[in-house]
Amino acid sequence: MKKEKILLEPLVHPKAPTSMKPRDFSPRKVIEKEKGKEEEKISLVEDADTDRLELDSLSQASTPSKHKEEGSVCKARIAGCEEEFVLGSGSFDGHGKLEILKGRLFLKKYRKGSKFPSQTDGRDVHMCVPARLRYFPFCADFGPFNLGTTITMLRSFEDKLRSGTQERITLFVEDTITDVTNGMYLIGSFLCVSMGLSPSEAWIPFAQVSPWDHCPFRDATWAPSTFNITLRDCWAGLQRAMEQGLLDPSSLDVNEYFYYESPWNGDMHEVVKGKFIAFRGPKGSKMNDTSFIPSDFELVFHAKNVTRVIRLNENEYRKEEFEEMGIKHTDLFFVDCSTPSDAIVDKFLKIAEKEKGVMAVHCFAGLGRTGTLIATYLMKHRSFTAREAIAWLRICRPGSVIGPQQQFLELMEEKLKRLGEDKVPGLGLSDHATSPLRLRMRGARERLTDAVQSAELADMVSNGMRRRELERVHDGEEGHSPANNKVEEEEEGELKIVSHSLSFRSNPTPTPVKAGKASLLPKVRRSQLPERPSAEALQGLPARWMKKVEPEFEASVLSKALSPSCRAPKVLLKGHTRGELATAPRDAIAGTRRREGGARRPGK
Repeated sequence: MKKEKILLEPLVHPKAPTSMKPRDFSPRKVIEKEKGKEEEKISLVEDADTDRLELDSLSQASTPSKHKEEGSVCKARIAGCEEEFVLGSGSFDGHGKLEILKGRLFLKKYRKGSKFPSQTDGRDVHMCVPARLRYFPFCADFGPFNLGTTITMLRSFEDKLRSGTQERITLFVEDTITDVTNGMYLIGSFLCVSMGLSPSEAWIPFAQVSPWDHCPFRDATWAPSTFNITLRDCWAGLQRAMEQGLLDPSSLDVNEYFYYESPWNGDMHEVVKGKFIAFRGPKGSKMNDTSFIPSDFELVFHAKNVTRVIRLNENEYRKEEFEEMGIKHTDLFFVDCSTPSDAIVDKFLKIAEKEKGVMAVHCFAGLGRTGTLIATYLMKHRSFTAREAIAWLRICRPGSVIGPQQQFLELMEEKLKRLGEDKVPGLGLSDHATSPLRLRMRGARERLTDAVQSAELADMVSNGMRRRELERVHDGEEGHSPANNKVEEEEEGELKIVSHSLSFRSNPTPTPVKAGKASLLPKVRRSQLPERPSAEALQGLPARWMKKVEPEFEASVLSKALSPSCRAPKVLLKGHTRGELATAPRDAIAGTRRREGGARRPGK
């Protein structure tokens, strides 16, 4: 039986660092021809422009018919304000201006470096997002803005519209597709959160905007995006959080949010009020000013009623350090940037359902694995859809949920919803099934490829964290919170540009995690990083070797499957002879415990 395989070159994000490009991977398109029949196996990766067009047309098609057919006017009010506002419905005019609320609120694009137009009268108020509140990307991600920035800008819109002076408010954004998208996110969030509109109604002012002016949000990697979050997903996530009591825009302490959000103050977020705190994993020793040891969290965890810590990554500190503080500790390891087994999800949910206090959950970065498991709880017990949960987590804690974890949550959505309605503990697995399970048998090539892809994604996120912290250090953020910002006023021509000041409630000072001045993180050269199996090496595995090994292959990645020094997958191969191992490519079985001839690796 003859088969012909056509392998296409992997896609690489155009802005990815040069050092990442040779090692980037992407799903490949394999066309199999058998007896004149063609069967295409195509991954979910779609061209960004095509995806954007489809999403936009879908959004326009789902706009409430009463606004399109009957031509009725959609009106809304801000709570506590008697003025009635009318939603606009158009597109950016020739000057790059879009009307959101007729005569009151506008979104305007401007080119970087260009002068703003002259002010026509005293009613115009021009706003922009302060530089310190901008989105700091990990990799190819660009938004949405975090919860602190979102609520700060929403309060600013409310204050101006409630003033009673009939001011015309214009939010200026740079004329790039990412900045326009973030501007649309802020204004749409204002319409949903402050004015009580549904996501479909909030979309009305943007329904005629060209699809080339905005794009969906993506995960925090350089890999091709296989799952996108739309603007309406973000607005729906905010509304669901308000409905479930996770967000109160009027009482949220933005000062505290920014304080703990800083890498120099713990890098932690309370993503589910009174239930879950997501934070970066502690270390066994202090290496720099953005690494913490368990004792650094003692005061703040007791202040926030944390009763259990759940660790999802490999051991980097002694769990007894938390237990000595009176905080319970649980290990639920699974591979970085991969999806958890049913046993892991079942145990996590059962613990969460029984725990009375707050649970602090972490992995290496506190993003992928941490966000994925917390999202399962939101879907089961808080009525979130998968997209709403991902959107809410990324607004609360930017960068949450990575790569295949997005599709995993969408596949689990209906099951978790049903289990929640039936009040079944966990996933309903028996005690026997809850014991540590081996990963599913899918063949040696598939399991090894998954492990390599997870390691590549983890490497992107890890390097992205370092770049992000360096950018924030250079921006002068270390050692203080944005609460120290002052009102900045600049005169440019006749136009007065007001950069909105952060107005915070008079709340107690947050319990400090650690004091000290931040220092630059040491740079790691790519040449110093250990080699990992490449996609080409995986394709080069001998057919006879794969045929011999595959029936008895075990890929059981447990607590020591990733080396803390190189974080490259260690795959344990069983059911083979020493000679067969010697014929396999060395980089394709990196991490095995024997070399050719049976000699052990040094230090093993």
